[in-house]
Amino acid sequence: MNTYKNLWQGSFIRFLEYALDIFVMIFSLFTAIQIHHFFVYGYFFPWNQIVGMYWYFYWFFALLYLMATAIMFKVYHTTIVNNSYRNSMKNTMLSIVFMNIPLIAYNFIRLDNFIFETPWYLFAVVGIEIITYALYKYIFYRILARFDKRYTMIIGTKNEVDALASKFILSKARHMMIKYLVYVGPEETVDASIFELIDQVDNIYITENLDVKVKEMIVDYASLNNYKEVYVVPKKFDILLLDSKFETVDDTMVLRSQNMHLSFEMRFIKRIIDLIVSVIGLLIAGIPMLLVALIIKLQDGGPVFYKQERFKRDNKPFYILKFRSMTFKQTKEMEQTLATRNDARITPFGKFIRATRLDELPQLINVFLGEMTLVGPRPFMKSVVDEATKENPDFRYRSNVKPGITGLSHVYGRYDTTPEERLRYDLLYVRRCSLWLDIKIIFLTIIVVFSKDMGLGREENFTIHDLLKLKNKTLEPITCSNLSVFELKNS
Repeated sequence: MNTYKNLWQGSFIRFLEYALDIFVMIFSLFTAIQIHHFFVYGYFFPWNQIVGMYWYFYWFFALLYLMATAIMFKVYHTTIVNNSYRNSMKNTMLSIVFMNIPLIAYNFIRLDNFIFETPWYLFAVVGIEIITYALYKYIFYRILARFDKRYTMIIGTKNEVDALASKFILSKARHMMIKYLVYVGPEETVDASIFELIDQVDNIYITENLDVKVKEMIVDYASLNNYKEVYVVPKKFDILLLDSKFETVDDTMVLRSQNMHLSFEMRFIKRIIDLIVSVIGLLIAGIPMLLVALIIKLQDGGPVFYKQERFKRDNKPFYILKFRSMTFKQTKEMEQTLATRNDARITPFGKFIRATRLDELPQLINVFLGEMTLVGPRPFMKSVVDEATKENPDFRYRSNVKPGITGLSHVYGRYDTTPEERLRYDLLYVRRCSLWLDIKIIFLTIIVVFSKDMGLGREENFTIHDLLKLKNKTLEPITCSNLSVFELKNS
C-alpha cells in the first residue's frame, strides 16, 4: 500500500494536472470565441467549426501555451500537489496575468482583427480561466486531501525537532501529519528499533545536527530498503556537494565540488543587467517613489530616506537606502535592533510600505552604483552579521557575492526568518547562481509583494507546546528501546 501512496505525489498526477491546465487554457480561449460569435451573429457555432476557423493561428497558440506552462510549472509552481489551495490559486492568478499579457498586447498592436472583433474580449478569456481554474483546482485539492495523507516522523536534537515540528503546524500542510517526534542527541546513536517507527510513517525528516552515522542508517533503511521519502535539513557541506560533477582518477570515482564564487562571466552579465534594469526601474518607479516620499515627509516631517550601514561583497561596508518606515528619533542601539511585526517604532504608513516592499525601491540607486545587485543575499545590519558570524562562522561566506534587493531567502523566507535559515538559502543561491535562477527569483518576488505575512513576519513566537495546545493535540511518550519518542495525538 505504501508503494502506491507515492503515486499521489508522482509524475503521473503532475502530468494529469499539467494536461488539465493546458485544457483549461484552450477551453477558456475557445469559450470566449463562442461568446464573441454569439453576440456578433446571434447563435453559437459548432465546436468543430470554431476550432477549424482558427487552424492557421495554432502555431501562435502553441508558442503561447508553451511559454504559459513554463511560467506556471517552472516559476510559480501552480500545482496543487504538496501545496495548499490558497497558495496554488494565488500563484495561478499571477501566472494567468503573465501568460495573457503577450496575447492581449499582440491583439492591441495589430491593425486587423486578430481572433476577436475587439481585443477587449481577451479579458473575458482571463475571467473564464480564473473561474475554471478555481473550480477544477478545488476539486483536485479535495481529492488529494481525501487520498493523499502522509504520516511524518521528525528525528534529531530536541531543539531542532521542536522547531521543525512548529513550522509544520504553522504551515498548515493538508497532506503532512506529524506522527512521531524522536529526540536524539548530536553524538548519540540509535539501534534497529528505529526501523519499527519508520515502517509506520511515509516521510522521515532529519534535522541538521543528527550524527552522520545515524543519518546514513535511516536513509539506507528508508530509501534503499523501502519506499519512504527522506528529507534532510542540510549542513554547509551538503550544499557544497550539490550539482557536483563526477570524474575519475583511473577507475576511482570522485565528485568535483566547484568553488563558491561567481565566475567573471556571470558577474559581468549580472552587472550589465543591473545597470539596464536599475535605470529603467528608476524611470518607471519615479512617480510612485515621489508619492511615497511626500507621504513620509507629511507624516511627521522627518527624513524621507533611511540610511544604514550594511555589508557588500567581501564584507566591505556601504550605506543601504530605504524609504523610512519607522519613527526617526531612535538611539543607535534601537537602530541596530531588528523590527518585529507589531514594533511600536513602525509608523502606520511604514507598515504599508514594508508589507508591499515599497520601502525597498530606493535600493535601485544602490544597484546602479554597483553596491548591490538585483538578485543576491539580502544585506544585514552590522549587529546581525556580528552575532550570526559569532554563532556560525560560515555566515561570512554570504559575502562571496554582492547583496541583492531580492534573493532566495527573500522569496522563501519571512521578515523574521532566522539568519541561520537564511544562510542555507544564500549558500544554495551561490552554488546554483544562473541567469534563469535570477529570472525565477524576480518573478517569485512579485508573490512576496502580495504576501503580507512574509513582509511582516509572524505575530508571536509560539513554542511547540503552545501550538499543540491551540490545535488540541498532545505529545504522548511511547516505549521504543532506548529512544526518546513522542507520538502526536488528539487531546
